[in-house]
Amino acid sequence: MSSNNASGSTFGLDITSIPPAPQSNIFQRGGEIKVQTNLLFLDETQRAAINTAYQDQPPFFQLYNGDVVAQASAQGILKDNGLDIMNLSDLGSRWSIRWSSRNGKGSNPTRRVLLQCMCGSSTKARFKKENVQRKEISETPLSREWKCKMPYDFTGCLAHIDLTYNETESRILRIVGIPSHNEKCARKTTQRLPPIPLHEHVWQIALEQLEQGASITAIQTRNRELCQIKGYQDQSMWNPATANVCYELLPSDSRSLYRQFSQKLSVDITKPPQYNIDDWLDKNSPNYKPEIAAAVFYYRARVAEDTHLRVCIQTEEMKNAAWKYSHQNQLILDGTFGVCDRRVLLFIALGVDENNKGVPLAFFLFSALAGNRATHAGYDTNILHELLTEWRDSRGKKNGTVFTPLVAITDAGTKERGALTLTWPSIWLILCKFHVRQCWSNHRKKALKIGRSQDFPKLQIQSRICAVEEQ
Repeated sequence: MSSNNASGSTFGLDITSIPPAPQSNIFQRGGEIKVQTNLLFLDETQRAAINTAYQDQPPFFQLYNGDVVAQASAQGILKDNGLDIMNLSDLGSRWSIRWSSRNGKGSNPTRRVLLQCMCGSSTKARFKKENVQRKEISETPLSREWKCKMPYDFTGCLAHIDLTYNETESRILRIVGIPSHNEKCARKTTQRLPPIPLHEHVWQIALEQLEQGASITAIQTRNRELCQIKGYQDQSMWNPATANVCYELLPSDSRSLYRQFSQKLSVDITKPPQYNIDDWLDKNSPNYKPEIAAAVFYYRARVAEDTHLRVCIQTEEMKNAAWKYSHQNQLILDGTFGVCDRRVLLFIALGVDENNKGVPLAFFLFSALAGNRATHAGYDTNILHELLTEWRDSRGKKNGTVFTPLVAITDAGTKERGALTLTWPSIWLILCKFHVRQCWSNHRKKALKIGRSQDFPKLQIQSRICAVEEQ
């Protein structure tokens, strides 16, 4: 058994030279192995050819035991294709990892990885797939097509390998796919220098900063500081002329950084955010997160365009703080609308502690209704009343008393004031001094209409009104 580069068909693949696949599969109970060919970047011609090759069973399918002869045969197939399971990310390799997963723990971990020949990776197909994913999660599609940056030019090669192996023992368990290359691919040489990856320690430091809430600017600044003092692992012995890693974080690396951060938080960026939220809060979902569900006291999915997505958050510490600082005391309620790149509104309930510092008591997140051009116009008194009522009722009673603030401070918005009055009819409402002054100033400017020309009477009136404002 060997990797055969003969080309007896239109696509350079001689199916007759590949051993038949077994009728059963010992690695996946309940069905045969399914190679994730949808994760390969293929044009329409390649896709049709691979679908034809997989019509009945995988073109190449071989299982291997721990026997020395069997392992030598498996290693020979990989070696003929320039692959080494100990270094699958080698910069000199013409293979690129498209997907991988790990199973098992302790001393017997196995890894399954899908590799694709770079000569068969279609940049146009990758660009198209990226735009499809962007559309699904409501992001703006890319307009400028990508240029090929891979070391090898595209030849339409069909070669790909689904490899399963034991990481600890470097023992190959299974090889599936099409290990043969087409003639053009076999003759191709490197056309561009391969991109040099960042050192793992750079990613580690950057991800730690993201977890602490750092901005991308702060991360880049920290990266430059560490590069100057050679503060990263192995950087003291680093030679840029020969090294296979780099340490400088480029602007183009930010996308990969955020993807890794999303994966670390178990956020699936290939689907709209609301589906991630639903998965985390659904007890029947494999992605259910009890620690998040415990902090969400009210959740309603968006089931139609004329409804809101509603997520209200309150941790145990926030619950205790609400009783301590706002029951029979002061409550502050304010909204903000630029919390993310989606049409989501956030209202925050605050209390004031012993040091006159604001203490968050609850977060009310909800989406703007479809049809509203401005996010800040996508809510009304009813939705705020609904959320505040749920918050009040979720508090229950303490010593037979319902959670009831005496005084609330808001901006000049009638929606917030109306919602507070409906929830707690006896509450006293106080306007925020900042917003009162802002409304006064805006009306003053509108009434006086002082232009560039010097109008002495208006200037005198403005001067006297400003003196009142400053008192």
